[in-house]
Amino acid sequence: MTLPLEESFKDQEELHYYLSLLSLVNGSSISDLELEVEIAEELEEYAICSGVQKAIKDAERNSYKNIKLIVEELNSKYNF
Repeated sequence: MTLPLEESFKDQEELHYYLSLLSLVNGSSISDLELEVEIAEELEEYAICSGVQKAIKDAERNSYKNIKLIVEELNSKYNF
């Protein structure tokens, strides 16, 4: 059983993962995301840190094309 706090953390983490990948697809650099992690750490926003770090790792392991496919899959969930 997941606690509401755990669900909230996971939801925020996934949202920031998506937003970070979206930023990369739209031209942001990995160093931009690393700066975002530093700021989130200072603010003790650990769900943001986790989501952005996950996006950085995926971006380092995957091609632009694969990252774009991940973003397209998540677009339907978030509908911004």
